[in-house]
Amino acid sequence: MQSKRLKVLMLGWEFPPFLTGGLGQACYGIAKAMSHYVDLTLIIPQSDPQFVIENTTIIGLNQLSEEDVTVERQEYHLEEVTEVVFVPMDISPYPIPVMKTIKKMEEIETTVKDTMDAREIRELYTTGNNYGVNIMEKVHTFAEVVTQIAMNREFDVIHAHDWLTFPAGMQLKRLTNKPLVLHVHSLETDRVGVGARNPQNKVYHIEYDGLSMAELVIPVSFFTKAQILENYPYINPDKIFPVHNAIDPLPERHTASHILQEPEKLGDYGYSKKPPSSNKKMILFLGRVTYQKGPEFLLETAEKLLKKDKEIVFVIAGVGDQQQWLMSQVVQKKLGENFIFTGFLSKKRVHELLERVDVYFMPSVSEPFGLSALEAAQHEVPAVLSKQSGVSEILHNVLKADCWDANKFANYLYALLHYEGIRELLAETSKKEVEKLTWEHASEQILRLYEKHLFIRE
Repeated sequence: MQSKRLKVLMLGWEFPPFLTGGLGQACYGIAKAMSHYVDLTLIIPQSDPQFVIENTTIIGLNQLSEEDVTVERQEYHLEEVTEVVFVPMDISPYPIPVMKTIKKMEEIETTVKDTMDAREIRELYTTGNNYGVNIMEKVHTFAEVVTQIAMNREFDVIHAHDWLTFPAGMQLKRLTNKPLVLHVHSLETDRVGVGARNPQNKVYHIEYDGLSMAELVIPVSFFTKAQILENYPYINPDKIFPVHNAIDPLPERHTASHILQEPEKLGDYGYSKKPPSSNKKMILFLGRVTYQKGPEFLLETAEKLLKKDKEIVFVIAGVGDQQQWLMSQVVQKKLGENFIFTGFLSKKRVHELLERVDVYFMPSVSEPFGLSALEAAQHEVPAVLSKQSGVSEILHNVLKADCWDANKFANYLYALLHYEGIRELLAETSKKEVEKLTWEHASEQILRLYEKHLFIRE
């Protein structure tokens, strides 16, 4: 590494202890590891004063003082041209309007003449919900506030995580001409599908503008790089360099043999309302129950597997806009005794659950990475993964199939549940693989990309 310490301005949207998914975990892991090599300033919507990282200045908009900033207030209105369904924050980390059918949706932006002071900005980001139906107001305000803060600071690189911070990064680049690095953890085309390319989809065009403007794009997988090149035409492939996510070491090992005796902590026990018997094997689906995660392929796989073995329970740990659909299908197909819906679980409960289940299953349609698969490997839980995922590029001792191949998924799950030798071998070898995946290694890759592609010199 070069002798002069770089000054990196990093823009994030989630950060501990305020987490809803992998975005915040990744931002934290990268920031903590990079702080050993650079002078880091991290600006995020919500920070906790007690949460610090060595050699890092963390600025949370929920902590702004009165003299810090004042920004113009803007209101955003959605004119419903077709049926628009708002996905609330508690079931999606990207709760923007989702159309049931791909039709025209217009967003009308109205500027109001008054301003927002620091108190109002603090309130905007102190709700415990950095998303919600006013997400565009929060993204715009973030960009304005970040610009005012950053223009009074020295920095060499702008490093922005996901579309929510891209407008702020682009605005700073226009004003300072500093190199812009975009870290892509997820794409609108992952979340919505190819319909995201609709001219009225503002998120897609924010991503497109950012990808076009950036000097360096860091997706979390080669899968995501391919998605960028396929769905965002004319983006230069020579500036896209994937860096895989990593994972923090496992905390002190939990013993969770008691978890199934605590129904109020695990959630709904399905159609029967009774906990499964101890002889039943458990398959875990962990994550948002959304289109992106493949719930329809999960259900199809379950139907095929349960025809072979009724003594299996699918544990659905997470919430999402497809949850009610999946639950209704489970009841309709009379599979309730073989499904548990836990709802959202804390990180502690996730670790406890991973101590109890037999197999981890990820049938995602489009998964940029999939950090939960690494968590499963840490707990020596063998996995069946969709090939349409980033994590499958670095976990080799797992069983993989195309997301639509329910027959192969069912066969793989059956094998892991009934052939102890295969299960133990894959569990042991995948755990060894994940132990080598560190945020320190990821941050070193990022810094090498800085040096090589941003022409930063002493």
